[in-house]
Amino acid sequence: MKKFIMVFVVFVFMCAIVHADCNITNGNITYSPNVNAPSIINYQTGEGYCLPSVNPGGVVIDLTKCDRVNDLIPGEDYVIVQEIKTEGFAFLNPAEDATNISIAVKAFISESDLCDDVNGIEIELDCDLVSGRLVSEISDEFILVARPFILVEIPSVSYNKETVNGDNLSVSVGFNDANVICITCEQSICKSTFDIGKLSCLDSYSLLFPYGVCNQDDWWTGIVVTNLTSENGSMDVIIYVDGFKYKTVMTVQSNSVKTMNIDELLSDAPIDGTTCYVEVNSNFEMDGVGIYGNSIGHSAFLARKK
Repeated sequence: MKKFIMVFVVFVFMCAIVHADCNITNGNITYSPNVNAPSIINYQTGEGYCLPSVNPGGVVIDLTKCDRVNDLIPGEDYVIVQEIKTEGFAFLNPAEDATNISIAVKAFISESDLCDDVNGIEIELDCDLVSGRLVSEISDEFILVARPFILVEIPSVSYNKETVNGDNLSVSVGFNDANVICITCEQSICKSTFDIGKLSCLDSYSLLFPYGVCNQDDWWTGIVVTNLTSENGSMDVIIYVDGFKYKTVMTVQSNSVKTMNIDELLSDAPIDGTTCYVEVNSNFEMDGVGIYGNSIGHSAFLARKK
C-alpha cells in the first residue's frame, strides 16, 4: 500500500468575485501544507469539513448517509470521479503542466478519527482527466469494512477570472463501479456535491524570514520584498522579538522592490532582544531576500514561502 503526505490549505478572502471592485488574477490554486498559501478560495465554509469548519485535507464523505451504500462491496473494484461544477475553474491538465494528477484517499472508522487523523488507512491514486472529469485509477482499497468515513483530496485547479461564474467553488465526488463501461456518466453509486469554498477578492501570500539580528551596534538586517504583479498592493511586516511582535503596514507599487531595515522598523519599540524573525503577509504575489551583516561583510538568504 502506498503512503502519502496529505496536503491541505486554508484560504482567506473578503468578498465574492461578482463584486466590481474585486481584483482577481488568473492562475492556479495549488495545495500547500501551510495555512497562508495563495488562493482566491476560502476552504472554511464547513461543507465536507471537520467542525468547526476545519479543512482536514480534502472533503469528508460519510458513506452511511448514501442511499445505495449496500451496493458498495468491500474488495470490489471502484473508481472515484470528481467534477468541478463552477464555470471558470478546471483541474490542472498534466499534459500542459508536465505533472501527474494524484489524489490522496483515507478511510476511517469514525468521523472523530478522521478529524483527529488517527487509525486511518491511506492510499494514493493516480488520476486521468476524462471529458473534464477527474477519474481515479481502479482500486479495491478505499471501500473497506467498518471504515465508512472517507477523506478524498481535491487536487489543484486553475481558474480564469474572465469566465468564472458564481460565488462558490462547487465540486462533486462520486464512487463508481469500475466495471461500468461509462464511468463518467451519471451512474455513481454514492455521490456528494460540496460548495467547498467561496470566491475571494484578493489573494493572500506569506513569506518567512527565519533569522535576523537587531539592536546590535555592529550588525544589521535588511529585508527585501518584490511585488511580482502589475497591481499595487499592501503588506504587513511582522517582526518577532523575545516573544513580542511588532507590525508595520506598507504599500508596495506594482512590479517594484521594497527594502527595509529591521532596526529602523523597531526604532520606537522598547525591546532588548538581539535576534528576531520576520513574517510578511501581502495581497500580491511576492518574493523576498533577507540580508544581514556588519562592517566586514554580509550574507544573504532567500525568504521561505509559507
